[in-house]
Amino acid sequence: MDLGLQDKHAIVIGGSRGIGKAIARELAREGVDVAIVARTQADLEATARELSAATNRRNRAGRGGRPARVGPAVDQDV
Repeated sequence: MDLGLQDKHAIVIGGSRGIGKAIARELAREGVDVAIVARTQADLEATARELSAATNRRNRAGRGGRPARVGPAVDQDV
């Protein structure tokens, strides 16, 4: 299916599991540059590798093609 999303950009929160992962995969298949957000570095890395392999899209996040972790999106002390 061509949704006309080629070369667009998306951020998928919860993109390492379940419906978020499925959404990230389908967007990548449509030609979207997808950034995923995950709770753990391990989930982020595993899903990024899986999505790259499944969609033939290169993982360009972070250094050396590895996913980057910036830090918590929410301060847990608030």
